[in-house]
Amino acid sequence: KITHGKCLIIEEPPESDEIVPTIIKPVPRFFEGFEKISFSLGNPARGETNPIWFVAITFPLLFGFMFADVGQGAILLALGVVLAYFRGRVDIDKISDIKRFLLMGSGLLVLCGLSAIFFGFLFGDFFGPSGVIPPILLDPMHEPARLLRFAIGIGVIMLSSSLALRIYNNVKNKLSNPAFISVCWLWLLLGGFFMWIYWGGISNVTMWFGEGLIMFSFLIIFPVVLMLAVTALTKSVMEGLELSIETFIETLSHTISFSRLAALCLVHTALNQLFLLLAGGSGHAYSTISWQSIPLIMVGTVLAITIEGLIIFTHCLRLHWVEMLPKFFSGKGIPFKPLSLNGSNLIEDKNNGP
Repeated sequence: KITHGKCLIIEEPPESDEIVPTIIKPVPRFFEGFEKISFSLGNPARGETNPIWFVAITFPLLFGFMFADVGQGAILLALGVVLAYFRGRVDIDKISDIKRFLLMGSGLLVLCGLSAIFFGFLFGDFFGPSGVIPPILLDPMHEPARLLRFAIGIGVIMLSSSLALRIYNNVKNKLSNPAFISVCWLWLLLGGFFMWIYWGGISNVTMWFGEGLIMFSFLIIFPVVLMLAVTALTKSVMEGLELSIETFIETLSHTISFSRLAALCLVHTALNQLFLLLAGGSGHAYSTISWQSIPLIMVGTVLAITIEGLIIFTHCLRLHWVEMLPKFFSGKGIPFKPLSLNGSNLIEDKNNGP
């Protein structure tokens, strides 16, 4: 109609293996920071779960675990609220990149601050291990082994959630063999975690091959063999061997990678405790600190929020981009951009039409 019959449009259905543009629904302004983090790997392909809502839950949880502190978390929360206030009153396209990303990350700061406050109560940190808040769950500085077990447990939950979304994608797209392999992968992950808990940690790993040999065979070896067999029947034996070995190594390395949660939590707590001691604190109590030492405490707080916050943020990105998102998110999608025809890109010619 617009071209007066001078343009012919042919609509062809897509092939089964063709990459089809996907419609990506806009997220509320509060969550646009998580959208930037998720889509840094690419866009969702057809049949894939949009990872934004997954990241909006997991990212603050991991950040809060490593940045556990009630006082510093409250500062992040307040900063996020202030940025969220200005976000709705500023034209985001007319400011510099740094300011734009800070304003777009206001919701991320709010949720990360709330998570840091939550874990700060669990670990008893208020601007460091000051003794103001007693730990509810554990004391990181005095119970590092327990903290490490807790971190590995969180890692298994995160990886299991990623694999569950992988299974959901495969079932939704009617991919029976990949779905079965994903179930075996989840079986391997949870089986190894159960062995680790049942036999009292990695220090008793020799018992896995003695008293626990039957359990080890069913929970560890059997799912790997099933992955190998299914891949060998549908593709080739070499691909089956490659997949099973790669999955076993990846499961082990990705689970161990979550030990960084405990390590960075300890570093964050130790850095805050260092400034408490330099300020003259004893027995982790603020009551022994003089007023003259408050500027030193403030310097330590600023360093913890900026340097430690940046390091922890980077490790959160690493855990999502390497360990978690690739299990169910390829990032190979093409966002759908509809053709727009309006008066700005059409010139009317009275003799020849547009």
